[in-house]
Amino acid sequence: MDTPAAVPSTLRPRPAWPQMFPAVWRFSIRELLLLTTTVAALVAVFLAYYRDSQPFSRSMLSQEFGAGPQIRAAAAPLQPQIVLINGGGGGSGDQRTLTREYGYSIKLPRAARGKFMTQLHSDAQKMLNKDRPRYVGGATGGNDLAHFSYSYHGGASRGVVVVRRMDLSDEEMHLSIFIYEHENQ
Repeated sequence: MDTPAAVPSTLRPRPAWPQMFPAVWRFSIRELLLLTTTVAALVAVFLAYYRDSQPFSRSMLSQEFGAGPQIRAAAAPLQPQIVLINGGGGGSGDQRTLTREYGYSIKLPRAARGKFMTQLHSDAQKMLNKDRPRYVGGATGGNDLAHFSYSYHGGASRGVVVVRRMDLSDEEMHLSIFIYEHENQ
């Protein structure tokens, strides 16, 4: 008796692609796009809810920078007996915003003013690095720093700090500091 010849496995027909998976696991491109869009929308709603549920938080910069003790500490290595002729500041705020403004007339020799501003600039950067590492901005004036400003954000708040020096005479300068923070919207 003749037996039929066996068909090699490489020549056997393979099952068609759709038949390999049950109907439950088959999706059209339209269904995949709809699923992806739905998931993205749900993630966006969750992130918006999470961001809005975070309370407004003040930065370390707004709490410490610009106050009299911090100004004296920045000037102490340059001139031990810094004289604040006139100065002070204050601010206002509510549960969503904060504003701080300081103005000082300082008796400091012209030669030490650039180093004094560089020290303030360094202090501001250290505070921002600890608390709000995402910031942009810079300084003008090179070695004789006259101005710096930064815009920063982190947590549930955004803010800006602007520091300016204005020379009044060879012995006296005016220092102006402005800090504004608000809810991250």
